[in-house]
Amino acid sequence: MKIVQKIRQATAVMLSLFLLCTPSFADDNAKVEKACRKQCKQEVKRLQEEGWQVYGSSQTLEEVLLPYYLELAAGAQHITEKQSGPNINVALSKAKLFAQKQYAAAIESAVKAEVQNELANTEADSVQTEQRFRASYQSKVDQRIKDFVPRFTLTRKQADDKVEVIQYYTYKF
Repeated sequence: MKIVQKIRQATAVMLSLFLLCTPSFADDNAKVEKACRKQCKQEVKRLQEEGWQVYGSSQTLEEVLLPYYLELAAGAQHITEKQSGPNINVALSKAKLFAQKQYAAAIESAVKAEVQNELANTEADSVQTEQRFRASYQSKVDQRIKDFVPRFTLTRKQADDKVEVIQYYTYKF
């Protein structure tokens, strides 16, 4: 239950940052960057207190979070997935699987519209069109999911020797 609460808190922080840094307030890029830096510092402090570290990179928490927040401020969508497992590979696999499921649900309507627009210009019977739609749709979803990789991953060791990870993803339509 604590994991769910922390994910909700992190999501609330990111949403408040997103609202704070929306393009309507972005008349001055310096103001946006300043607000993002402030939010980033607060998040870095919280994450360090909780024992999180950047996984697979020599970058600091601030170096990975600031570009992430700036991208959110520019209108990117995000998925943050937190999972744990007996080792790092299991935790990473679980996090990626659940993030991909969320991403697939999010892009479903965008891909459908894209495929329908492509097929609208072709003249064929409805059975051929339906078959081409399904094949094209599945191909596009599979390709986007394959290209969907985390911007960065945070990790920490839990008291029970399990490994906990948070993967941060961004995407645009």
